[in-house]
Formats: sequence, C-alpha cells, structure tokens
Amino acid sequence: MPINQENNYYNALPVSRRSFLKYATAYAGSLILSNLNKHDLAFARPKKKIIVIGAGFAGLAAAFELSQKGQEVFVIEARNRVGGRVQTIRDFEDGQYAEGGAEFISHSEKTILKYLEDFKLQTINITGANYLFKDNKLSLLRDVIGAAREKFSEAKKKPADKLPLEEPFRGNFAKRIDKLTIKQFLDNKGFSENEQSLIDLLIELEYGVSMDKISLLISLIDYTQPYADEQLRVVGGNDQLATAFLNELNGNNVFLNSKVTQINYLEEPKIEVTFKDATNGRGRSTIKGDFLIIAIPFTVLTKIKFVPSLPIDLASAIKKLPYSTIVKVINQFETRFYKKDVGLDFEILTSFDNTAFWEPTGNQIGEKGILTAYTPGVGGLKVSNLTDANKTKDVLNKLDQIFPNTEKKIITSRVVDRVKDPFSKGAFSYFPPGYLTRYWNFLLKPFRKIFFAGEHTSLILGQTMNGALMSGQRAASKVLEAISEE
Repeated sequence: MPINQENNYYNALPVSRRSFLKYATAYAGSLILSNLNKHDLAFARPKKKIIVIGAGFAGLAAAFELSQKGQEVFVIEARNRVGGRVQTIRDFEDGQYAEGGAEFISHSEKTILKYLEDFKLQTINITGANYLFKDNKLSLLRDVIGAAREKFSEAKKKPADKLPLEEPFRGNFAKRIDKLTIKQFLDNKGFSENEQSLIDLLIELEYGVSMDKISLLISLIDYTQPYADEQLRVVGGNDQLATAFLNELNGNNVFLNSKVTQINYLEEPKIEVTFKDATNGRGRSTIKGDFLIIAIPFTVLTKIKFVPSLPIDLASAIKKLPYSTIVKVINQFETRFYKKDVGLDFEILTSFDNTAFWEPTGNQIGEKGILTAYTPGVGGLKVSNLTDANKTKDVLNKLDQIFPNTEKKIITSRVVDRVKDPFSKGAFSYFPPGYLTRYWNFLLKPFRKIFFAGEHTSLILGQTMNGALMSGQRAASKVLEAISEE
C-alpha cells in the first residue's frame, strides 16, 4: 500500500498498554538524534573516512548525520539521482507532479517531519474519503470492511500483548508466532471466506503481498504501533528532502551513476569498495574507508561480491529477504472528471487485481488532474509482465468501470515498475514466516566495520520513508559509537 496508509483502513489502534513502545515510536528519531549528540567527542578525534553505499533516504540520513559530526563521508549511488525509491515525477503538463515511489507521511512519523521542518519544507494534509469499488458498486470503505477490520484487530490484541516490548522478535512465543502466516491465523480464528477476502485486500495494499506470504509476527508488531489519522504530502514533491540532504553535503564526495561491484574487507582496518560507471560499465574506481554503511535493497546487495565471503548466516539473511511486487501507473487527464463523484484527495480500492486509485493533484493548480493506479502483489506481478503500453491500457480498462470513457480524456501516462528497476528489484521488503526470529539480529548489528541501513532494517514504521530515515540515523549513531571506542 502507499507509504503508511494503514490508518485509513484500520482505526487508531489501542496502545496505552504499550506506553513505552508508543513513546519509542513517536520519538525514536529524536532519541537517536540524542544519541548522536552524545558522540560530539568524535570531533576531538582524527576524521574517519566513512563510505555509504546508496543515496536513498537511509543512506542520505546516515551521510548527513555523520558529516554534521565532522566525519569525512563518501556516498556511492548507482542511479543518476539521489532519493532511491523516493521519486517525484515532474514531466506532466501545467507543472503538475506525482510520486513514483514512496508517497504518504503520517503525523506519527516524527523523524521525517523533523527533517522537513529543519529544511523548511512544507506539508499539506491530504486526508480524504476512502472507497471500495466491488461488484460494480462504489461504497465507503468503512461501511464494507469495518466489521472485518475490527474483528481482525481484536483477534490480534491478546497475542500482541505477549510480545516483549523492546525485542519483539525474541523468545519462544515469538518463534511460534513467526511460523504462522496471517492467513493461517485467520483460519485458526474461524474467519469467513468473505472476511478473509476483505482483510487480504488491506494486507496486500499494506505489505505488497498477500496474507499467505506474510508472517503473523510482523502484523502483531505493527499492531502495537500508533498511527495518526491524517495523511500528509510534501508540497512540491517528496524528492525535495533528498535534494536538501544533497545540498547539505555540498555534492562533495557523492558519486552518482556509480555501481558497486565489490566490497573487500580483507585488509582491515580499511574497507575497500570497487565501483564502475553504471551507464556503460566502463572505468573502475576504488575507495578505501574506515567504516562502511550499506543502505541499498538486499535484492541488489546479493549481486555485489564480498572479499572474503560473508558468514553464512549473514549471507542468508541478505539472500532470503524478499521484496514486494508493486506497479504504479500514473495518468494525467484533461479534466478532473472524478471530482463530482468522489471529490479530491480520495482513494478507491478495487477488486480488480486489488488495484487502488488515488489523486495526487488535489492541492495542485490547473484544470487537469492526475490519477495514480497502484497494483500490489499477485496483481502487480501480472501487470508487471505487460508492456508499458499495455500496463496503461489495463489500468484504463479498470478505471473505465468506475468512471466510464476515461480513455478519451487521458493526456499522458508514466509507469513505475520497481520489479523491473535494476536498482531496487522490488518495491519494499516484507517478512515471510520464520525470517524475523531467525535473521533479524543480523540486520541490526554490525559485521566488523560494516553497518546496515534501509527500510528493511527498521521494525518501527518499517517500509516507510520514516523507517528508512530512522535506520540511517541508527547506523550513523553506531558508527560514531565505534569511532569513540577506538
């Protein structure tokens, strides 16, 4: 589903019994920053050279925080831009724009909101009505899904209470829960086929895969986290935050179009990273650093050679983490023909491959309008196998059943297919049964002088821009701690 859209489908979750976790979720970013401030003594030491692989939000946050502490940072990015899976598309008519990647922000996401405030970037509340189009009928989402949602929420309450507060992936109970999928949990609880169908629609939009592939444990962990009702966007586009980070780094030591091919940690205390021009594969360069932060999707990391090879458990953690299938088709139309039926800033869930539609131009000027079609999971994989032209045709056929004759009104179409994206090879991570209790610890702790960051390393508000930023802060804090201990 779009980043942190959960609360449009689930009511505010009960979290008073988890006051610590609620505090940690709401203020974790500031707590990490507080820890970063404790490492001011790093200024008194010689500068260390820190290499960051990946200029998405996680890598940029890590590089920014380390540079603020006087460290020498080198960022290597395979794309020709910063931002990673945050991508604002701006080539629509009348200056309109839409998000090709991570999109929504919640008021509970304090880390990203603090950065936006610091960089003087504004947000706008775009919370609107949510609908479900099913059986040729458009209904308010809460009227159709409300009862099943409440039943699912209530069923999760008791097992969620048993999870450890600080490390919910540890312990025998967590291991038992982690063996189950959400689908198996619903079967055990006697949910009807219709109830399961409705819940699966929400699960697939949230996690990018169907509920028979998701560990129950991550669903229970997510249950404990508070979400604000309001949905926000960055005025002018989310990529402005990536640009703000880049500007603070002054563009120095930021290498774009640079594909990492090898990481050599044989000659510690130095780590050597080899990279080449990502556009033509020519020209190899190497850089040596004292520490390394890896902030790229594991789907991409598996293609990088380590010398010597990583330990089996860590290599398995990297190899076995799957990523969701999501396709966005973003269409600009001559008019906002949908306004009379559903207003602006709406979201429509459908039973057509679980495709969801929403409007990113509610606060933008002009008569023209843009609709984003978001297809996850099995439906996303099916759409991904089409040509771009047929992806657009598929979406228009679905949309035409809600708003007839839409094809006649289209101006242009843009397709963002993360499965086909060589720099991500998937939309965002998800946790299958058994992964968290077996491998999560390897994602959190450093291996020698190698640290990991990215949305896939954040249990708090994971799969979001906020989760990515928090992971970058955490990695920076750990590196500074390591420097202070040398």
